Amino acid sequence: MAQAAYASNCDAIIEAVRAGIEAGVSEAVERVADRARQLCPVGTVEKGARRTFMRVLRGRKKKDGTRNYKKVRVTAQRALGWTARRPGTLRDSIFTRVRWKDGVCLGWVKAGAEGSPDGSAFYAPFVELGTAKMQADPFMRPALRGARAACLNDIGVSIGLEIGQTTRRGVKRKVYGA
Repeated sequence: MAQAAYASNCDAIIEAVRAGIEAGVSEAVERVADRARQLCPVGTVEKGARRTFMRVLRGRKKKDGTRNYKKVRVTAQRALGWTARRPGTLRDSIFTRVRWKDGVCLGWVKAGAEGSPDGSAFYAPFVELGTAKMQADPFMRPALRGARAACLNDIGVSIGLEIGQTTRRGVKRKVYGA
């Protein structure tokens, strides 16, 4: 009888470890997602101010020694982080996913078209990694880098809590008959 009780307690401990791992990974990915939402660049709905002015350019020299001057209209726009989309679309598209695959608990933090309801945040990799005409403004990698130690701690604490509850239950059932 003692051997059967021991075997069932091992199964319960294994299930507790699985539950603890899943809870810890979901807490960890949520922590990374929250930090990424804080670091995510958000545009404005106001366009930058346009300023138009005339600029005089020196032209060619004439035969008599004078110069032709041309007037050119120059338009400059002050950048304010203006976006054609609703501000915060990229931030709102950040989501998490946790699942088991081949005995390994995997957690993802993603941003982009999958996370936005209308698929309008397709530009997440362009913002994160940059393009030929746009400088990178990373928000996912720094979030992961900053939360890595805390994530491992979350997973360890969750596993410890689940195992502690399971072993206390097992001891309580055996000793007190509850």
